[in-house]
Order: sequence, then C-alpha cells, then structure tokens
Amino acid sequence: MELNEVIQELHVLATVPDYYSILLDLNTIQSLLHLLSHDNTDISIAVVDLLQVSSLSGRVVNDSGMGINAW
Repeated sequence: MELNEVIQELHVLATVPDYYSILLDLNTIQSLLHLLSHDNTDISIAVVDLLQVSSLSGRVVNDSGMGINAW
C-alpha cells in the first residue's frame, strides 16, 4: 500500500473525534508532522488536507457543545 493511500484512509478517522485519543497514543501526529517535509509534495499536501479535516471536525464537535478538542 502506498503512503498517499494510507494518508487518505486516515481521513475516515479524522472525522471521528472519539478516535483522536487513540491517534495521539500512537504518535500519529508526530508522524504526520514529519511527513509535512516529505520529498514528494503530494504527500505533504495530503497531510495538510488531513490536518485541516481533523481541525474542522474538532470545531464542529466543539460548536455542538460536546467539548471535544481537535488533535
């Protein structure tokens, strides 16, 4: 499986704030931040998109009053 495909599959998890603590426990954020400087710009762009989706999902949950923060 290619790296870009794996990042795309993480979008499913990024839209479910209940999984954020698991992703933190697995050091996913550190890995994603490291990939921001990947030689392949498609990978870097996919990571930025994933982080944006994650932060927007967290805001939607916060706005609904559930009190969950984005990554």
